[in-house]
Amino acid sequence: MPRLAVRAELQKLARLLDTGPEALDFLADRPAAELRQLREGVAEAMFKRHSSSFRLLASLSGLLPAAITARIAHLALGAFLAGRVTGEMTPKRAVAIAHKLPTDFLAETSLYIEPSRAQPVLAAMPVDMIEKVAVILVEQREFITMGRFVGAVSEAALFRVIDRLDDEALLHIGFYVEDAGRLDRILEYLDDDRLRGVIKTATSQSLWPEALSLVQLVGDAQKGRLGDLVAREDETVLDSLVHVAQEQSLWPEVLVAVGSMQPGNRQRVVNLPSVTDPAVLNALIDAAYRQSLWQVVVPLLAMMNDDARAAAVEAGLAQTPAVWRTWLDAAAEPDLLPDAVSIFTRLPERLRAEVARHVEQRVNEPGAGRLAELAASLNVGGSR
Repeated sequence: MPRLAVRAELQKLARLLDTGPEALDFLADRPAAELRQLREGVAEAMFKRHSSSFRLLASLSGLLPAAITARIAHLALGAFLAGRVTGEMTPKRAVAIAHKLPTDFLAETSLYIEPSRAQPVLAAMPVDMIEKVAVILVEQREFITMGRFVGAVSEAALFRVIDRLDDEALLHIGFYVEDAGRLDRILEYLDDDRLRGVIKTATSQSLWPEALSLVQLVGDAQKGRLGDLVAREDETVLDSLVHVAQEQSLWPEVLVAVGSMQPGNRQRVVNLPSVTDPAVLNALIDAAYRQSLWQVVVPLLAMMNDDARAAAVEAGLAQTPAVWRTWLDAAAEPDLLPDAVSIFTRLPERLRAEVARHVEQRVNEPGAGRLAELAASLNVGGSR
């Protein structure tokens, strides 16, 4: 999910560097995995500058009663240092001190905790405490912090917090989750009614990018479940998804989501009137070319009705030769060939002849032997 993952990583990196995401636009063409590696490296470097001091403070805290240490942390150290020291403490000691601190201070401290360093501490925190802190963080719209903690807190605490979240907050937080396995568990926990509410919120609050990020990260079972729930919504919801995909260049993400649906649902979506808009078809085909998604797109094109299929092929023929060439090469793949034959042989005569002309030009080129069967289905002379 290139665009959404990059967007999330740039926002998390900006938060770490205390700057706006727009200041990092020069990194927008880098892969999300590289940006995450950069962010983790920066976080580690920032910690190492004062790591010996953090360890010393953690060690000294063990010499005093928890109540006194909590008072020092609150009045003298402040939230930043308290957050950094947390990862250097034993879970038992950290929990004892946390019990003596105001909830709003714990919420502020959480902004400076590195979950990867403090995972044992976070997992040991009482469910009620996590819930109270989460309520404050949601009120403050600290969704990045909450998303990063999803993989570190206990499952019991995670589910308790989810029960307190509204659908909008759930979408925002899910966008920043780094532990895909935890996302699967969250979706397993949520029933279909709750997920239908999330989908309606994605429509009403213009949060389809956040919803699509969930679809991209989870495993096949939950991906298919989410895709099918989306497909069962009314046409207004589906048209809003098409609109957002077009407006924000999210066709790669939408195509993967549609490809995960049951066949009947896929067929319903690809035959929406909004999908056959020429601009939409051009963007869809361009996404298939740029993201190598023909394995997803060709079967979807085969599910279109006659008019929609003809419009899609016409849009493809109008693209650059490189786009059409990759489409034909993909069409010749053994697993895609039946769908490709279905697409091209059911075209109006004018378009069928134009496709046949392109196939004939390609079929006699070196390395294009796999196109012979497609050429034969179109009665291309060069194939005989």
